[in-house]
Amino acid sequence: MRKLILIGASTGGPGHIKKIITQLNNITTESSFIIAQHMNKDILKSFVDQLSTCTKLPVYLVQDKKVIEPASIYVCNESLRFSSIHPLILESIDEETIYVPSIDTLFHSATKCLPDYGIIAIILTGIGDDGMLGIDTLYKKGALCIAESQSSAKVYGMPKAASEHNPNIEVMDIEDIVKFLHNV
Repeated sequence: MRKLILIGASTGGPGHIKKIITQLNNITTESSFIIAQHMNKDILKSFVDQLSTCTKLPVYLVQDKKVIEPASIYVCNESLRFSSIHPLILESIDEETIYVPSIDTLFHSATKCLPDYGIIAIILTGIGDDGMLGIDTLYKKGALCIAESQSSAKVYGMPKAASEHNPNIEVMDIEDIVKFLHNV
């Protein structure tokens, strides 16, 4: 089954995402990675360029209407959701969100992809609680859900909120998340 790996992060996230993406060179994957990293739009392009130097997989900065292909990495340039018309198209949303890009919006919309695609949702380091409700919804629909542990998170806000809201979500150090992704 093709996997969609959703990663949400904020403060401290770029380094952790780079660690995950760098390790993808050591594995063959048909999985698609969709990343919602809270970051100013002006520097997201530079972040995507940095990620592109760390992997053989194509890395795209997505603003609207992008078809999700296997073995590719997508970084949200704004709040995106999976389309209700076709589950493997990312499209922008019209409403304003507190966090941009909104992890909750991305995660909630990914339920449309179940059960045809395997979903792995990961909340990494960050301030606030973005992703908490979305990852809970995905968990309840059968997705595999992971929150970064306090010991490896630079800021233990978002992963803490997610794991306290739903204690059944797996909690892992960043190194264990990297190792886990080698087996998907």
